[in-house]
Amino acid sequence: LVRGLENSVTNILSKNNKYNDGSGVYYLFDNFKQVLDLPPATVLEINKKGLVDLLSRGEVYHAMTMRDESNLPAELLSSPEVIEAAKQGMSYLLTDNSGIEHAQIIVDEFQVPAAVVIDVAKQRIISELYGNSISVSSVIEIKNAFNLPIDTLSSPEVLDAAKQGMIKLIIHG
Repeated sequence: LVRGLENSVTNILSKNNKYNDGSGVYYLFDNFKQVLDLPPATVLEINKKGLVDLLSRGEVYHAMTMRDESNLPAELLSSPEVIEAAKQGMSYLLTDNSGIEHAQIIVDEFQVPAAVVIDVAKQRIISELYGNSISVSSVIEIKNAFNLPIDTLSSPEVLDAAKQGMIKLIIHG
C-alpha cells in the first residue's frame, strides 16, 4: 500500500497536470502523510523525486515551494541528483533566452556549483554561436547573467563555434 501510494503521490507531484497547481499538491501530499503515517524516509524520498522532476523541467517556483514546504535537509539539496536536475532545468530554460532570469533563480536558490553554471552557460553559448542565426546579444546576455569568466568565452570550443557560425553566416547569408 505504501509503495503504491508513494508512486501515486510521486506522479502527482512530478507531472504537469491539472492537480499540480504549485501548492494544492503539497497540501494533498501532507494529508496522505498524516492519514497513512508514512515513514520519514519514504516522505523524504517522495519529496526528493518531486523536487528533482520539477527542477529538471525548469519549474523553479514550484520547486522552491516544495523545498520550503517540505523542509528538505541541506544534504539532500546538495545531492548529485538535485544538482543534475538543476543543470537540466537551467539547460532547458536557456534554450529560450526569456528563461535566463529563471535559470538565475535556480542558481541562486539551489546553490548550483559554479562549475555547473559555467558548463551549462558555455554549452548554451556554443549553441547560440553554432546556430542558424548567430545572436551575439544572447551570448552577451548569458555571459553577463552568469558572470562568466573571460577564459570561458576564449575557450577552444567557444572560439570554434564562433568561427563555424561566422563561416555558415558568410556562406548562407
